[in-house]
Amino acid sequence: MLLGGGGVIAAAAAVGLTRVLRPGAPEIVRAGVVGNALCAWDASGALAWKYQLSEAVRADWPIHLAIPEEQRTQIVDLGGNGNRQVIFAAVLKNAETPLVGEICCFSSRGEILWRYRPEFAVRFGNDRFDGPWSILDIVFVPERPKPVLLLVVSHWTWRPGFVVGIGLEGRANIRFANAGNLYTLRHVAGPSGGYVIAGGVNNEYNAAALAVLRDGAPPSRSPQTRGTRFEVLGGPTGDPERYFLFPPSEVNLSSGLPYNNVGNIQEDGQSLLVNTTEFGQSSTADVGAAIYLFNRSIEPERVTYGGGYAAAHRQLQSEGKLNHGIENC
Repeated sequence: MLLGGGGVIAAAAAVGLTRVLRPGAPEIVRAGVVGNALCAWDASGALAWKYQLSEAVRADWPIHLAIPEEQRTQIVDLGGNGNRQVIFAAVLKNAETPLVGEICCFSSRGEILWRYRPEFAVRFGNDRFDGPWSILDIVFVPERPKPVLLLVVSHWTWRPGFVVGIGLEGRANIRFANAGNLYTLRHVAGPSGGYVIAGGVNNEYNAAALAVLRDGAPPSRSPQTRGTRFEVLGGPTGDPERYFLFPPSEVNLSSGLPYNNVGNIQEDGQSLLVNTTEFGQSSTADVGAAIYLFNRSIEPERVTYGGGYAAAHRQLQSEGKLNHGIENC
């Protein structure tokens, strides 16, 4: 699949699933991995079907993959007609590229409708990137006229990141291309319609970034300086609804890290909380985070800092990398 176009999803033999079915088409209400099998249960709590996972699928998830456990298996209605599908995110074993993932879509009967493993080539400036690609987040969006499954896909080593959309027929297309890794994705219902929010980093500006994409909008790309190696070429040419850069804090600049990044997006009542990692790793508890508060129209209102930020500041001060206390920030 080339960056600007759609592609039919090819079956990926690496997952290698075998099926054990009950007759009929039950209404699936729950699905998950038990041992080394994907299981689905109906409304009565009875096991509806079971797929045995092959040895090519990892039982554990690498800590680098940010997909929360509750999002790895989802029950969705991609057709918008009441028929539900089971979406399963698998991590494939591969000694060279341990972060490669694959999405499998099952019918309510347990039949595989399609599989998707990111395999495409892209160009930013004079640089060509052809993977391997990692799937880092999954969100179901009830778009009109047809719902869509959106994925965050990023290069496992270098900078590009994408939002990829897949419909019921299993066709994929690039919704958004970013000159920097993307890590997290959310769908927000605003007063004037729905928005997809994608967070990560922008490598040209060495700063955390947030892309706001309106539901149903044409494919878009991050705004970059023309003629640089960060400009998206041969792909989407549109602009996102909005694009925010979050300046690195003094803790981030003093830590020696190349940039901060958006590692988490949360909803809190009528607000949207965008957390940027300023110090440490987003997978650990000792992250120095800046917390940006947005309203439901995706307009920024204020910023504060988490408790880990003060701890990071004191650590850097003790190491001689900051010459003033946190109270003087």
